[in-house]
Amino acid sequence: MVTIPGTAWSISPWTAVAVALGVLVSILVAPRIASRAGWHRNTVLTTLLLLACSLALTLSPVGAEPHRGEFHPCLASNGTNYVHGTPHSSGNSGEVLFNVLVLLPVACSVVLTTKRVLAPAIFAFLLPVIIESAQTLVPGRHCSASGLTGMTAGALLGVALGYLLLHRAGKRGPRGRGRTQLRPLT
Repeated sequence: MVTIPGTAWSISPWTAVAVALGVLVSILVAPRIASRAGWHRNTVLTTLLLLACSLALTLSPVGAEPHRGEFHPCLASNGTNYVHGTPHSSGNSGEVLFNVLVLLPVACSVVLTTKRVLAPAIFAFLLPVIIESAQTLVPGRHCSASGLTGMTAGALLGVALGYLLLHRAGKRGPRGRGRTQLRPLT
């Protein structure tokens, strides 16, 4: 088992298995999703691979600790406690940074793939909730308010970065050949 420096996050053999399985599934389903949605196959594959890696890092079992199935670490007892306690509720600054960075590239890639912002923004709010909720069922993982907040912030930053990249591409056009048509912000 390897620990990510500066964090309490561990990479177990299960992480490698989950990544390998995610790569296989991504390669198999990307062409189908791309053809049905009318998206570019390589961007769909990139998005699925990033998602598979993020899920493998956040949902792989670590250690032999039995799961507790508790949601109370994710829930704040009052607004003041949540605002002031969230950054320190689960680990050090390295762990908070990891939580921010784990979904940022996924959300950015979703925006670049779909050329939309609203649906990826909703995705940015829902995926961290799903991940943190699922962590209550995984041995060695737990739900935390700082994890939820960090992943949501990272995903929203990814959506913003994706929008900025699309906006820039729209002004420049692909490879200098005029303007790119952006889809409405839905």
